Amino acid sequence: MASIFGRDTSTFGTVVGVVVAVIAIFGSTVLGWDWNQPGQFVPTIIGVLAAVAAAWLLIQHYRS
Repeated sequence: MASIFGRDTSTFGTVVGVVVAVIAIFGSTVLGWDWNQPGQFVPTIIGVLAAVAAAWLLIQHYRS
């Protein structure tokens, strides 16, 4: 499947993005996570993992 930009879409990348977004919304609304407070390690870890996953997908895309 091609996107409007002429690139192949990644189902795995889309799923990872949606899962991270749902966790972020749930954490901030239900669990009271504040993304700008020091000492809030869970949001920081989620952000780092999302960045690593995005970088990994980008590297895989350019290798193929």
